[in-house]
Amino acid sequence: NDKNPPAVSLLSPKDGDTASGVVTFTIEASDNQKLASVEVFTLPLMVLTSSGTVSPFTVRWDSTDSTKSAYGFDTITALAAARDVAGNTATTSPITLRIDNAPPAVSLSAVPEGTTVSGTVTLAASTTDNLGIAKVEFYRGTVLLGTDADAPYVFVWNTAGVANGTFALTAKAYDRAGNNAISAPLTLTVSNDKTLPSVSLTSPRASSTVKGVVTVAATASDNAGVTRVEFYTDADLAPFAADASAPYEGIWDTRAATTTTHSLRAK
Repeated sequence: NDKNPPAVSLLSPKDGDTASGVVTFTIEASDNQKLASVEVFTLPLMVLTSSGTVSPFTVRWDSTDSTKSAYGFDTITALAAARDVAGNTATTSPITLRIDNAPPAVSLSAVPEGTTVSGTVTLAASTTDNLGIAKVEFYRGTVLLGTDADAPYVFVWNTAGVANGTFALTAKAYDRAGNNAISAPLTLTVSNDKTLPSVSLTSPRASSTVKGVVTVAATASDNAGVTRVEFYTDADLAPFAADASAPYEGIWDTRAATTTTHSLRAK
């Protein structure tokens, strides 16, 4: 007669874990002869039987069918059991699982709804959850902009990376049990000035011969306005003069220059 019980251990989840949605119990079991069944027993009472034939065995339980509001509990006690064909049984030590299927609350703020923005915009998410937040993702439509795992949950969005237009932004918060929720969309209009200014030198004329102190002049225009014009000689990286208002002029002291041909440019 076979009086040797099977060997059985519950690999996951672990005692004290928080579970949500479909919970997968993973069981390792073996026997000197042959296993007849591998099951998970829970309190409140449920019996879940594995349909597998090779260790490790898996048993899946939809915890959304056993919420606190429906069954009066938010924790379960579970253990795994194995029985061989001779009727010998073995069980694991029980574990306690906390069941949390409540999604977090999340809202997104930056600037008021419908605002026209440019440059960088700081997106901030406000969240609450009974177990705490694991991370917050920030989206432009379906495009993931960035993730923040630490409060305060913020992301700096550089709008220069998108074409001008209207976009719906959302924040998606995940709690520590894996539940998630998406904020109401925040609609912003991006309007970045991507039009280059135009600039041309008007004095001195090309191929002129100059000496002493020379006034260099330029005309410049832009759809959003010109903030300054800089004047350069040759390949110099630093301007020799700058002007912040029209007419745009700079003073070039040629007495320090060599007697040769030089190039002037306005930026």
